[in-house]
Amino acid sequence: MKRTFDRAQVTNLDRLLEVADREAEIQLGGPVDRTITDNGGQIEVEWTARLQQKLQATIPRIQSAQVIATALNEKSMSITGASHASVSLKQMLADRKAKLAAAQDKLSANLGKLDQATAALDSLGSDVGTEADDLLASVGQFKNDLGG
Repeated sequence: MKRTFDRAQVTNLDRLLEVADREAEIQLGGPVDRTITDNGGQIEVEWTARLQQKLQATIPRIQSAQVIATALNEKSMSITGASHASVSLKQMLADRKAKLAAAQDKLSANLGKLDQATAALDSLGSDVGTEADDLLASVGQFKNDLGG
């Protein structure tokens, strides 16, 4: 998530970033890391989800292990029991992929819950606004009935 702010319009950068961090946490579904780039008159801020960074860091390691496993399978080995090592490595990779998929499914499900909570909060805000409008109308009518 990226946002650009005009430096001339920013009066309190710390407060602006505090509010923007909370918004990013809601949109990205959890803790975030922030990167700020000052381009003279513009301040560019980019937020990334910490979980996303961990997943992105893990994927190249999994891919590297897959390359190694493939190379092990293609090369004939003369050491007794070495062929079992590649099978074991394949199983470990498959297990990790399954765990990663389960974690991603759990994240998706919980992000869905967060969307539901956001919709409920939005609806509550609308309801409170309607109640406030009704109260203001009643008070105005009461005031008119009193002649003032």
